[in-house]
Amino acid sequence: MKRMLTILTICIYLLLGSRKASAQWQWAEHFGSSYAAYNERAKVISDGTNSYLIGSFGGVLYAPNDTIQSLGSNDMFISKIDQNGLRLWTKQLGGLNSSFMDWEDINGVFDSVNNCIYLSGQFFGIATFGAAGSLFSSGGVDIFLAKIDLNGNFIWAKRAGGNGEDQALVFVNSSGTIYLVSQTKDSATFDNFHLPAGGSIEKYDTNGNCLIAENKFTVPNAGYYNYIFMNFVGNNIILYGSFKSAVFQIDNVSLTNKGLFDYFVAVCDSDLNIKWLKHFGGPGNDTKGDISVDKLGNIYSLINFSDSIKIDSLNFTPNSSSDVLLLKISAEGRLAIVKVINSSGAIYSNSTAIDANNELYLTGFFDGVSNFGLTSIMAGLPFDYFIAKFDTSLICIGADSFTNGQPTSISLDNAGNIICSGGFQNQVTIGNNSISSYGSYDIFLAKHDAITGIPDPRRTTNNQLNIHANPNEGKCNITVPDEFAHEKNLVLSIYNSSGKLIQQKKLEMNEGKIKLSLEAEAKGLYNAVLSNGMKSYSGKIVFE
Repeated sequence: MKRMLTILTICIYLLLGSRKASAQWQWAEHFGSSYAAYNERAKVISDGTNSYLIGSFGGVLYAPNDTIQSLGSNDMFISKIDQNGLRLWTKQLGGLNSSFMDWEDINGVFDSVNNCIYLSGQFFGIATFGAAGSLFSSGGVDIFLAKIDLNGNFIWAKRAGGNGEDQALVFVNSSGTIYLVSQTKDSATFDNFHLPAGGSIEKYDTNGNCLIAENKFTVPNAGYYNYIFMNFVGNNIILYGSFKSAVFQIDNVSLTNKGLFDYFVAVCDSDLNIKWLKHFGGPGNDTKGDISVDKLGNIYSLINFSDSIKIDSLNFTPNSSSDVLLLKISAEGRLAIVKVINSSGAIYSNSTAIDANNELYLTGFFDGVSNFGLTSIMAGLPFDYFIAKFDTSLICIGADSFTNGQPTSISLDNAGNIICSGGFQNQVTIGNNSISSYGSYDIFLAKHDAITGIPDPRRTTNNQLNIHANPNEGKCNITVPDEFAHEKNLVLSIYNSSGKLIQQKKLEMNEGKIKLSLEAEAKGLYNAVLSNGMKSYSGKIVFE
């Protein structure tokens, strides 16, 4: 039975906890389209100082201080942005596809050895790559691989593929060797290599010569692809992703699907022979997030899961419709740490990055109240964008969020600043920048300070929410943060450790203070969130 509150202790900090104060958004830029400029592969990469946004658009692309008309129903672009958010150039590429259903995709990587960028994707008909010339597809959809310098000049462009629908992702290792992870629905040609239909891996030199091409994994025949990606740990290659095939064959290993999508991580030697493999799955969707590798060779992997899932000998069930598992795996395949990130609504994460201190950033979107450990944040609308940072023990250092954004990728510059890309509908506010979309989905590009966990010494205002209880009357006097001092409509929400809302009170302000009656819950630690509908302060509450 509940009783009236007798002892209540609470200290609630700014949205991301006390460790967030020194980090803020520096700038945000808008890339929009008359049709749609957002797709799941819109990506940002960095050369350490400047950023490069890579994406697709239909109709007209509205870039900062530039407008570009697509040649077909949609085209692809790469745009260079300096450290202050100023667009330096934008290059257009693409084919003559006539249907919006024939969407051209593009992805890219920065090569720090040769100081250039490699682009890959799929095109229709004829695609032009500046001075590198034009490519002609042999079928409906072909693969391209192109090299561009940091001034926007195309060096070379190569075609690959066959008569069916083809796609490819490009990756580059620390030695500057290029890899394609390709999937073709028909037999395909990669320079002098001819492969049957399937999933394959190609190796290229920096001049665009194909050195190796081998079929390595299963491609389904039912009109969809598996999602296969690559990373590198030392001299070894990491293959990872999600598969929908009933039986997924990778090299000489067969994996049986346990549900809708299963997830795997495999480490191979330089000849693509598997050294170890981990397969995770359950009856629901277990989809890929990004993988990052620290300087010690530890692998950090994300799994978005919607039903029960087993990780080695550990069993997990999501708190809501979708939760996130963050895994730390040694280079030898030993599972070191598993961390659950959950929400009272739903949470999804898809991109990671490692900084110079081997600390991990991840981005995603969420609904409700999301728990990162010592830090909790509440969404203003379904769904909000978040960035969170974790130390090497996967303890959350801090997080930040804004309303109505969905992430596609992040990258870090040499100073540790975070460059984020993503999509939004209607309107999004990032820091002091408010952006309205041109079409159904547009792209944002934004820069955020490194999250250090060190409070900003310049701040002297009250950014704490303090609640003091009167044990005799069961009443609370609340002193609110300065930012809420003149708010009239505030809501205090209290959640249990599972993220379930157990109490919610509408509050009225009186000379900077609030009087509130609370019914005490069972003894323990709870999450509390004070919100004005646009911004929130969150932290912990103890019922004793």
